[in-house]
Amino acid sequence: MRLAIWILVAAALSAATHEKVGQVKEVRGKWCRAGVELRKADDIFLDDDIRYCSRQLSRAEGIVITFLKNPPFDRPYECSSAGLCDKRTKLWIEGGYYFGAPPSPRVPPLLSRPNVSSVLPDLVLPKEGEGVKLPAGAVAWGESFTICQVEGTKQGACFEDQVKRSSGTVKVGTGLYALYVGSNSGQKTSPNALMLVTPGNSDLTKKWDAVPEAVRMSKSAAFVQERRSYLVDLNYTQQKSTTAATGKN
Repeated sequence: MRLAIWILVAAALSAATHEKVGQVKEVRGKWCRAGVELRKADDIFLDDDIRYCSRQLSRAEGIVITFLKNPPFDRPYECSSAGLCDKRTKLWIEGGYYFGAPPSPRVPPLLSRPNVSSVLPDLVLPKEGEGVKLPAGAVAWGESFTICQVEGTKQGACFEDQVKRSSGTVKVGTGLYALYVGSNSGQKTSPNALMLVTPGNSDLTKKWDAVPEAVRMSKSAAFVQERRSYLVDLNYTQQKSTTAATGKN
């Protein structure tokens, strides 16, 4: 009986991940799914492993997927995005389907393209002691930082110069933060990075690491919006988990 139930659950989960979420609208160059070249009008599924597969890289090539949301929208993936085609990176279909959207001036600055080139990527870091340790490159850069709490998709209270240069640590609690180089932390300014601080035993760092590196490091407006929306979602998940745990105690 238990085996039968397990089989039914596994089948349901498999069906959910193999959900049809889009359709190929345009193909330039070669893009493959499990070694089979994609064609215009092919269906796209949530668990697809789609990668650029032309023998010779051309920055002019790309693929456009129409995601079947309400309303549907087109999401172009271009070889001009660093790391996408030259490293044969798997397309982040989940990010495009769940967090992508047509370009809009109404996108909150928090989720939009970084306002300057920065050594700080968006981060998910476990809390160690009273805070988190920033990447060595960020500390070595020698700039001061402004760190602002994030509530939903809006910026909250800010504080400056909290990075200890000797250890590279920042004294913060768990939650989502916007990071700015220097004191440029206006409400209408896009942050240089978002940082989600998790409890030390959280699995959210693994979920973040599962996002392709090319997506996590990209300065493309579409990728930035998708991954930062995902960070907001992870923070919401973390808050719900914390609230539930507090309620049980």
